[in-house]
Amino acid sequence: MNHTVIASITGHPLAHCTTSELAEQARRVLQGHYGPNSCHLLPATGLEQDASGAPLPRLTTEDDLRLVDAVWCTFDSEVECVMVLPVVTLQGLVWDEARLVQGQWLALTREANRGRELIERHLGEALLGEQASLP
Repeated sequence: MNHTVIASITGHPLAHCTTSELAEQARRVLQGHYGPNSCHLLPATGLEQDASGAPLPRLTTEDDLRLVDAVWCTFDSEVECVMVLPVVTLQGLVWDEARLVQGQWLALTREANRGRELIERHLGEALLGEQASLP
């Protein structure tokens, strides 16, 4: 089966699409919301990963292609709080977990409170680990 990767305008892979029809449909949905050329399709190599090093999500059904309201959550060390940024994305791209991306915890969830909780849990674990290593 030939898989296709949908990628952002900057070339960052977003997801594997299990059929070329789903890939085209995902591209149309994203471009309809974000504008022409906001994403493109690439042949899959099977080695693609997201920015956290995790395997790409697989878009396998039309339900994965629904636009949904979601939130990006991350810890801002300058103001020492979890920042929440509302976004619109495909249902199949929502992680609903926290991931370490380039040294920073990020969560992509459907609910702000869930995203904050995920980030705070990882920050708490990191602080506890640092305290345990103190003499």
